[in-house]
Amino acid sequence: MALSPQAGQVGLLGRTMGEIFANFSIAATLDSDQGIYGYPNLDLNPVCTGGAFCRAQPTEVNSDWSTPWSSTGNTLEGWGIRSFQFTPGSASPAPLTLRLTADKSQFDGVVVTKAISDGLWSVTDLNFVNNVATGLVPGFGNLTDEVWVITWYASTVADCDYTSCGPSYPEGTVDIEAARITSPATLALNNTVLSDRDGDGMEDTVEINYGVLSNAFFEDLDVEVNVRDASGQIVDTITDRIAAGGGVTVDSQVYFTAPLADQYAFEMVMKDMLGEVVDRLQTSPQMLNNMRPVANGSVSLTDVQTWENIQFQGSGFDAWGLSLTNNSLPYLDAPTAYAWVFGDNGSSNLKSPLRSYTEVGSYNATLRVMDRGGTWSETQVHAINVSDITEPMPVITVNNVVVEDNISLLTGQRILFSAGRSVDNVPIEHLDFQWDWGDGTQSGGVGVYAQQHEWDNIDGVSQTFNLTLSVSDGINVGTKSLLVQINNRIPVQVYAETMTTMTYTSLVLPDVFVDDDGEILTYDWSFPDGVRVGTGTPTRNDDFSTVSSSAVNPIVAWDVPGNKTVTLTVTDDDGSQATAVLNVVVLNQMPVATFDVRTLSATGSREIDFREEDGQVDTAYVFDGLDSMDPDGSVGDSTDIEVWNWTFSDGTFGDRPQVTHTFTTPGVHTVSLVVTDKDGQQSFARTMIVNIANPLPIIQVRILDGYIGGELITTSTPFPEGSVPDGWSHTFNEDGAVVTAPERMLYFDSSGTRDGDRQFEGKYVPFEVESPDWNGLVQYTWDFGDATPLVHEATPWHAYKLPGTYTVSLTVRDGFGTGDVSRQTFTVVVDHPPEAREIYVPENIFAGSSISFDADVFDAEAGSEMEIYRDMDVNDGSITERNVTILTQFTIRWDFDIETDTDENGDPADDWELPIPGSQVRTLQTWEATGFYTVLVEICDGMGQCDTLTEDVEVVPEPEGPPSLSDFSADEWKSWLADAGSELATFMALIVVALILGWLVMREPSALEEEAKEAAETYTDIEHVETQGGLLGMDHHMPPPAPKILSKEERRNDDSGYVRPLRRR
Repeated sequence: MALSPQAGQVGLLGRTMGEIFANFSIAATLDSDQGIYGYPNLDLNPVCTGGAFCRAQPTEVNSDWSTPWSSTGNTLEGWGIRSFQFTPGSASPAPLTLRLTADKSQFDGVVVTKAISDGLWSVTDLNFVNNVATGLVPGFGNLTDEVWVITWYASTVADCDYTSCGPSYPEGTVDIEAARITSPATLALNNTVLSDRDGDGMEDTVEINYGVLSNAFFEDLDVEVNVRDASGQIVDTITDRIAAGGGVTVDSQVYFTAPLADQYAFEMVMKDMLGEVVDRLQTSPQMLNNMRPVANGSVSLTDVQTWENIQFQGSGFDAWGLSLTNNSLPYLDAPTAYAWVFGDNGSSNLKSPLRSYTEVGSYNATLRVMDRGGTWSETQVHAINVSDITEPMPVITVNNVVVEDNISLLTGQRILFSAGRSVDNVPIEHLDFQWDWGDGTQSGGVGVYAQQHEWDNIDGVSQTFNLTLSVSDGINVGTKSLLVQINNRIPVQVYAETMTTMTYTSLVLPDVFVDDDGEILTYDWSFPDGVRVGTGTPTRNDDFSTVSSSAVNPIVAWDVPGNKTVTLTVTDDDGSQATAVLNVVVLNQMPVATFDVRTLSATGSREIDFREEDGQVDTAYVFDGLDSMDPDGSVGDSTDIEVWNWTFSDGTFGDRPQVTHTFTTPGVHTVSLVVTDKDGQQSFARTMIVNIANPLPIIQVRILDGYIGGELITTSTPFPEGSVPDGWSHTFNEDGAVVTAPERMLYFDSSGTRDGDRQFEGKYVPFEVESPDWNGLVQYTWDFGDATPLVHEATPWHAYKLPGTYTVSLTVRDGFGTGDVSRQTFTVVVDHPPEAREIYVPENIFAGSSISFDADVFDAEAGSEMEIYRDMDVNDGSITERNVTILTQFTIRWDFDIETDTDENGDPADDWELPIPGSQVRTLQTWEATGFYTVLVEICDGMGQCDTLTEDVEVVPEPEGPPSLSDFSADEWKSWLADAGSELATFMALIVVALILGWLVMREPSALEEEAKEAAETYTDIEHVETQGGLLGMDHHMPPPAPKILSKEERRNDDSGYVRPLRRR
C-alpha cells in the first residue's frame, strides 16, 4: 500500500520498511491532523476505555525535571513499540538530552517534537550505535512543549505469528534516560607534548591533551580538531566524540604528525548533537619537522645468472595526519621520487625498473624514496648473487627448419645458415659464433649467428664436407657439427612458356636451358611442321620446309596458322642431357581495314579529309573501303576480304566495300569499318571522327502595328497582359524600313524563326525544349537601338519615345553544344511630330471685320521625297503590299472659339475651319460680337501625329475717326495757344522729343546693328531673340514659359488673379 497507494503520492509514507513503520507508529501514537502523522478516516481515543479504538498508549509520562529521569527494563516483542511522553512542566527552558540503551541490536526509533509557535510536529531519527542511541531537543520549554520518544525492536524475524517464529518469540529490552542541560559543557586544554617519531633527532609529532566538563546528566559531544599551517590553510581535521556528564571531566587526546616542516596551530571546536557550537579553543603554533618516509621495495629474484632480468619493485610510504591513537596515522602518501643503486655502477630513478647483471658476482641493490617535503628515507638493501653455469646450446636452421645431422645441397647453391635459435642465458647478440665450413674457409664473430655459404667445384658426382659451429658466452663453449653433401647440377630448363606469333612473322627462339656448374655444348632443335629458318622479312615465296637446326637461338617463321610443337635437346660439358618440348601458337594475321571519303555530286567528286574541314548536313558522302586487305590472304588485297561491316553513329549500317551516307544532324559523328577475312578473322575497327557543322538559326521577323477598336495601340492605350489586338498592319517606306511614330507600340513578331536543322522544320515554339514543336532556340536577344535594356522575349512589344532612325537587332542562339547564333538587323524610322510654333494675331480686331489669321508651323517630313505605305492584310503571305499610301504633307485646322460648341456635337474645341484656298495655313475669321475669344490651330501629319496651339484675342467695336489738323480753324488755333499760356514751351518740347524718337525707330539700321542681328540668328540654345535696335544683350534669351490659358469662368473669377492684357494701339 505504501508503494502503490489507491490514492495519493507514491512513497509519501516511506520507501523502506523502517520509514513506513516509523510513520505508522507516529500516526498510531499521535493521530494528528498533520499529514501522514494521523488517520483522517479514524478517530482514535486518547485513552483506551470501553473497547473503542484508541491511540497507542505511552509507556511512561514525565514532566518533573527536578532530577534526571530514567526508565529501565522496558521489554518489547519483535516489531512492537514503546513510547515515552515528556512535557516541560514547571521547569525553566533548557535543552533536553536523551539516551536509549538496548540489549539487542536492530533497535530503531524516532524523536517527535511539537513546536510551540505553530503546533507542528517534527521527527528526528534515533541512530543506535553499539546498541546506544542519543538525542538532543533544544529549546525544551520555550521552543518545544511536548516530546515523544518512540522505539521498536526491528527484529530480523519478519512478519510471523506465534506458531512460526521458532521456539520463542523475539524479545528485547530498552532503557531510556532523560535530563535537562542547565549549563553548557566546557572544553579545556591540558598540555601539548612534542616527540620524534622517526628517531632522526627532530621533533615531528605533537600530542594534544584536553578535557571536557559537562554538568548534564549525560551528553554526547563532538570535538572537531582542525590543523592549520603557517599560511592558515587547513591541513587535516578529525572529530572525537566524547560522552560526558555528571560534572566529571572527561580527558582525551589527539596526535598529529606533520607532512612538511612548518608551524602548525590547532583549533578545537566542540558541538552538541544538533551541530551547535558549545565551546572552542586554539593552541599556539608548534614547529614540527617533516618525518622521513619509509622505503618498502622488493626484488623478484635474488639468485640469478648473468643477463637474467630482475624486476625491482619500488614501494614506500610517507605517514602523516591526525589520529586518536598514537601508533596509527591516517595518511600513507606515496613517495614522490625513487633512487635505485644496483651495485654495478648502474642506477635508476624509475619506480620499478627491469634490468639484469652482465658480470658474475655479488651485488647490493639499494632503494631510497623521497616524500613531498623533499626528505629521503633510510636506505633499504637487497643482496643479489649473480652466476653463469649454463653452457650455450647451438641450434642450426636452414629456411627456419632445424638441421640435426646432415644436409644435401647442389654445387653453387648459396644457403643461409642460422644459429638464431641457440639457447643461453647470455643474449644472442653477445655470443661469439665461429663457423668452420669444412672446405678450408671459416667465418664468424660476436653476434654473427647467421651466415651464407656455397660450395662450388667438386670432384665427381658428389662430395661431403664437415660443418662445425662453436658458440661461446665468454665462460662456456658449445659446439654443433653437420655433414654437408654437395651434388653436381644438370642443365636446368628455364623457359617453358607457350610462345605466340603470327604467320609470315619471324620468331627468335629463346634460351631454354642453363648449366649452373658448367656450360652447354650442343643444341638440337626439331620442327615437325616445317619452318623457314633465317633472317629477313618472310614472304610468300620463301621455303617453309626446314625441320631441324643446331643454332643456339634460331630465327624461324611459319606460313600456316595453328598450334606448333618445337623440341630441344641439349648436352652439357659433363655429358648430361636434358630435353624440353615447347608449344608455339601461330595466329592468323588480322585483316587491315582502311577507307577514304569522297563527295558525291553532279559536278564530280573530290576526296574529303574531315581532319581539315567539317562536313555538312544533308550532303551525300561516299565511304570507300577498297584499300582494305588481308596480309596472309591468298592474294593480299581487298579480294581476300569476306565481310564488310560499316557502322555509323546515327544507327545505320553498311555491308558493301563502298557505301554512301548522308548526315542529317550536326555534331560529332563516328564512322567505323571492320572487315573479316576468309578465315573468319576480324580486323581492328578503323574509326573516323566526322564533325558535321551546325546550320545557323533562320530568322524571320515581322514588325507590325496593332489596333484595338480601330485605333493604333500606343503606350497610353489600355492593353492588359494577354490581350490580343483586333487587327494588324505593317507600315514601311520605299526602302523597306519600318515607319512609326513616338509612343506607338510595335509588335516584333519572330514566330517564323527557328534553328536551321532539318529536324526543326515547321516547328516554331521557342524555349520549351520538351515541347514536340520546339524550334530549337534557347535564347532571343532584342536590341532596339534606343539605349533601352535588352529584351529576351521571343515576340516583344516596344515603343520609341523620340523621333529618329533606329537599328533593331535580333540575335538568337540554338541549343546545339554551347550554342550557335544568328543575327539580323532591321531599320525603324520614328516620324518627327509636327509643331505649331506661333499664331500671328492682328494688331486690332474689330467686330464685324474680316480678320486674316496665320501661324508658324513646322513638320520635318513635309516636302520630303519619302513615300510611306501600309499593308492592311499582313496574314495573306505578304506584308509589303501597298494597300494604303500615307502622305508626308501636313494639314491645318482652325477653331476660333474653343468655348462655344458651334456644331453642337458636344465638343466645343472641334468646330474646325480650314485654310483659305491656295494657302496651307492662312484663313479668315469675322466676329460679330465683341469680347474675349480663344483661337486654336491644329497641325497633323500623315502618321496621325498632331500638335495644337491656342491664343487669346480681344474683339473690340469699330472706333469713330479722330479729327485731323486741317479741321482746326484760325480762331481755334488762337484760342488754344492762349489757353496754353506758359505751358506752350513745354508742349513744343514734347513734340520735338516725339519726332526724334520716331526718327530713331524708323531709320535704316547701321552696318554694326545688321551684324548684331545676323549673330543673333546663329544662336541655337534659345527659341526666340528680339533685337529692338542696338546690340545683342545678355537678357535677350528665351523668356519664361507662358502661363496656361484660362477658361472664360476662370478669367471672370476674382480669385483667379487674371489681369486683362493690354493691346497695342
